[in-house]
Amino acid sequence: MLPLRYKLSNCFIPNNSPGICPLKEFLDKSKCCNIEQSFMLSGIVPEMLLLERSMKGGLQSDVYEKEKNILLELKQLWGLHQLWDSDSDSSHCSWYGIGCRNGSVTSISIHEGNLLSGTISLIICELKSLQLIDLSSNYIRGEFPTSLYNCSKLEYLDISWNQFHGPLPSDLHRLSRLIHLDIAGNNFSNIPEAIGQLSELQYLSLKFNNFNTWISREIGNLSKLETLDISYIDSFKQATIPEELRRLKKLTALFIVRSNLKGEIPETFSALSGLEVLDLSMNYLKGSIPSYLFEWKKLTNLHLEFNQFSGRLPMLDANMELMGRTQEMFSNLSGLQVLDLSGNHLNGSIPSYLFHWKNLTSLLLGDNQFSGNLPSITGNLRLRTLDLSSNQLSGHIPQEYDKNEYYFRNNLNLCSKYTNHYIQVPR
Repeated sequence: MLPLRYKLSNCFIPNNSPGICPLKEFLDKSKCCNIEQSFMLSGIVPEMLLLERSMKGGLQSDVYEKEKNILLELKQLWGLHQLWDSDSDSSHCSWYGIGCRNGSVTSISIHEGNLLSGTISLIICELKSLQLIDLSSNYIRGEFPTSLYNCSKLEYLDISWNQFHGPLPSDLHRLSRLIHLDIAGNNFSNIPEAIGQLSELQYLSLKFNNFNTWISREIGNLSKLETLDISYIDSFKQATIPEELRRLKKLTALFIVRSNLKGEIPETFSALSGLEVLDLSMNYLKGSIPSYLFEWKKLTNLHLEFNQFSGRLPMLDANMELMGRTQEMFSNLSGLQVLDLSGNHLNGSIPSYLFHWKNLTSLLLGDNQFSGNLPSITGNLRLRTLDLSSNQLSGHIPQEYDKNEYYFRNNLNLCSKYTNHYIQVPR
């Protein structure tokens, strides 16, 4: 049988080099063959390839065993006695909550009532390929885990709904690769300026914590941020909406619910025209509702309920007539699906344009001071939920309002000639 032969090319051979590559040079990947000449090497090449493959396999095996042992140590630290079976011959990449790529652990996702306890150990960052950590909804305690600074590839961190406490560290920016950071539902006590240096962040949730100062203005530096949630922080001192938020041009969702906001919605807020969801409910905001909010075409959910807004809603009808727009163009003006303005001090008549927006499915205007007759809603067939309770509306309720989930309670001057029990007003 002829010996196996391999053709090597794309190499360089010096004038004084032999025609056959020495083993050491081959393993070192030295260039030892002429690009214009091909040498048929026999015998030694298959053995060298097998040796190199064996060396690589040994390294992979070492990494595999090391990562498995790291996970078993985490199992003891977190009390995961029921989840990971150390006696099993199965790969640790198949264990619950573990994700791997090319045999290396890239994610740990153990959340929602798995009852983890203890702390986050330095050893977790010995998983050199780790990119995602989700330990939300457990009982992990301690201060913010600065041990994670050693996880050089970490991009996603969710430690929400645990028992962390204390200040966020002033060198938080060392987690420089983070795209997603969720620390909601803990007892953190301050927000450092360093948070504005997490330049890759796209998602940031700080809600349900005990911050003793308002959010750092450096947050306006997060130019890639798409979702920001700083809701339900009763410990915030009353403050106005930070002007710096206008710089978050990629923001699509903003939640600042029940966090002691005061003052008016600033005109500079109009720069956030890419928002799809805006929720500023349950604060102390006042003044009129800016008309530009109703003209943002990407906005689908607007929640301003339970504030202190007053005055009339923007009179867009007249503007549309002046601009000569057709009703069809007008119906496409807004992409709003949910509009909740209940629990304010809004007055005047209810604008008819609200009932022409073809995307609107939920309109909540209860507990205000709206007056006058009800506008026609024949132009909107998708409006499923309508709450006009506790206002000062008057006159007859048109037949098209006689639907389930349409509410008119506590409007003393409204009446209906229809007998449908959904309309709870005098006949």
